[in-house]
Amino acid sequence: FSFCPDVYKINSIKTLLNRAYNISSNYIVLHEEIEKLRLYFINNHYKIDTFFKIVREFLSVKFSIVTKHQNVPKLIKYVKLPFYGKVSYTLRKNLNEILRKEFPAIDFRFVFTNNFTIGSFFSIKDKIPESVCSNIIYEFTCPSCSARYIGCSSRAFRCRVFEHMGRSFRTGEILNRMPFSSIRDHSHQEDHIFGERDFKVICHFNSMQEALLGERILIERDEPELNGRV
Repeated sequence: FSFCPDVYKINSIKTLLNRAYNISSNYIVLHEEIEKLRLYFINNHYKIDTFFKIVREFLSVKFSIVTKHQNVPKLIKYVKLPFYGKVSYTLRKNLNEILRKEFPAIDFRFVFTNNFTIGSFFSIKDKIPESVCSNIIYEFTCPSCSARYIGCSSRAFRCRVFEHMGRSFRTGEILNRMPFSSIRDHSHQEDHIFGERDFKVICHFNSMQEALLGERILIERDEPELNGRV
């Protein structure tokens, strides 16, 4: 009775049928597995006619000889549609009729989505601590003169901050070989002391390519003083 596309419910039967078929060593075992599934889905209020229809279709595919025809495969395109019950099925049917006529070489496959889930009511995952976030853009502000620096990192935020400080993020000890940092150079030349609290994450991205593009846009827009140091 859950409010979701019927294909999800049908695929739950098909998935378990396929599993039963793959693990069964003979027809008797397969029959026993199907009987277990029948009881399982009946107890979950599935219609028995629907269950046996899917079983017949599944077995007919597995135990019939299919003659393969050489055809040029169609280009498959997936399209998301919001799920609103019967209205969505009608919309999919109408769209399929139109698109088959206009784009016969493309196989449009519509996927229903439903944002009304348990996760939409509350967060079911713990928030990732900022110190271990990667693919980020961060900003540094000098506590003495307010000079700024904008950078990006594909590694954990805390690792990048400690690199600017010239220390190991594991032990806190000074590194033997320090990577270049205009922030650290500014600190040494101007005798301005800085720490972890002077850094903050301003953007998160899914990939480093996006982070690099975002960094370049922010540098061009804000012109932070320390990014121009060579």
